[in-house]
Amino acid sequence: MKRTEIGVVMAAVAAVLVWAMAAQAAEPGGNILKNADFEDGVVNPWSMWVEDQAAGVIAKMSLDKKESVKGNESLAIITDNDGGNNKRIELHQNPLWLEKGETYTYAFWAKCESTRPARMVVNHRADPWTSYGTQAIILQTDWSEHFVTFDMPANDVLAGIYVELHDNTDTTVWFDAFRLYVGDYEPDDELGGGGRAVDPSGKASATWGAIKTGR
Repeated sequence: MKRTEIGVVMAAVAAVLVWAMAAQAAEPGGNILKNADFEDGVVNPWSMWVEDQAAGVIAKMSLDKKESVKGNESLAIITDNDGGNNKRIELHQNPLWLEKGETYTYAFWAKCESTRPARMVVNHRADPWTSYGTQAIILQTDWSEHFVTFDMPANDVLAGIYVELHDNTDTTVWFDAFRLYVGDYEPDDELGGGGRAVDPSGKASATWGAIKTGR
């Protein structure tokens, strides 16, 4: 195949990829994230990064059929051997296409064995690691929803979302019902009532216990 033909093929492939990613991002209200409720029977395309593995930190992620807020499964991150150095353990999904000028909401439900701080982040997944939306949150022992809404300042085909934990305790954290969509925060239609306790700062919207009891 001649060089010019190779160039045409590569350009066509790139155009198809860009079109597919743009279609993924453009639908208002549609969830951009894949396997967001962990009902596909696999962990992919989610990944985990452990900063302090060299210090012996042991963390793993797996599906859990005993805990969920939506569907039959959640994703558990289990820290078996904490490093005590307050280093990061992160749950990621990337790359994602985000469009300039759009307002996005990133939301998820989580619970943990003991109350602990965490951080939710949307950023560019390469140097200079530009942050688009970030929110410090507190994970609770009952299911609670957390969200952050942000405006995109530029097109980004290498964006990503993640949750940042720290390795200062042996514990299990469960995640479910992730969402990333165009628009301001709205409750998940399937869960119902998720917006009753919305905090305008975006720190947390509701606890599962409150929803179950109608509070």
